[in-house]
Amino acid sequence: MTESSAILKRPEMQSRVAVLMSCYNPGPELVETLNSLRQQSLPFKLFIVDDGSAAPPDYAALLAGLDHDLTLSPRNLGVNEARNPGLRKILDAGFDYIAIIDCGDIALPERLERQAEVLEELPGIGVLGSHIELRLLNAGDQRTTTQIMKFPLSPAACKAKLWSNMPVSHPAMMVRRNVYETVGLYANTYQAAEDFDFLWRAASAGFQIANVDEVLLVKQETSASVSIKRRQTQVKSRLRILWANRQLAQIGCIMGLVRTAIVAAAPQALVSRVKRMMG
Repeated sequence: MTESSAILKRPEMQSRVAVLMSCYNPGPELVETLNSLRQQSLPFKLFIVDDGSAAPPDYAALLAGLDHDLTLSPRNLGVNEARNPGLRKILDAGFDYIAIIDCGDIALPERLERQAEVLEELPGIGVLGSHIELRLLNAGDQRTTTQIMKFPLSPAACKAKLWSNMPVSHPAMMVRRNVYETVGLYANTYQAAEDFDFLWRAASAGFQIANVDEVLLVKQETSASVSIKRRQTQVKSRLRILWANRQLAQIGCIMGLVRTAIVAAAPQALVSRVKRMMG
């Protein structure tokens, strides 16, 4: 254990790490996520936002034993802004590091400790992700396709990746508070691409993005997941973001625009089939 890791494990350090998650009509998958958080090796506080669920679950029972703050949104804000009520509370409370997780995803036990340790040791990094294990769940025949998704490690490689796609997995991110304080909360400007927009705003403000060379999250997707159900909307929004940040003198920009335009024009069924074949 490094010195920074030992310091982070002290009980008083719980005030430094917050976990942010939003839910909308959650099912049994929420239990998996909460159980993974209960196994974390680092103290934290969970900020959970119910985004106007028609019939909210019994959160008192589900969250038993977890240090948490629950926000029940009076209306459905939608995926772009659902996290913002909890994020405002986190910033007001003065937490240093904000870890994102999606309902249904599984955080490996060392996830929070490992990312906080890296951010402690590398103050120049503003946004830190990790590799992930992606599980594509086919409810029709109970098949599960699993693949490891690796992301660029260095800030330079992550910045280059921004021209074509996400350089980090959003639910695997841990972010310094000053990034949100500088660039603002999640915006509703680009539908289903609030994460890509946020990263572009962070990079444009000079914050470095990087990844830990480890798998720290299991991301589970079904046909109802936003990244699949609203993929065409998401890709078109990413194309708009790339155009808004265009630097046509850079070959990476041109290639990213062309690639994203092709993906946006491709039938969703074809894109989903290729994604599954890659596993």
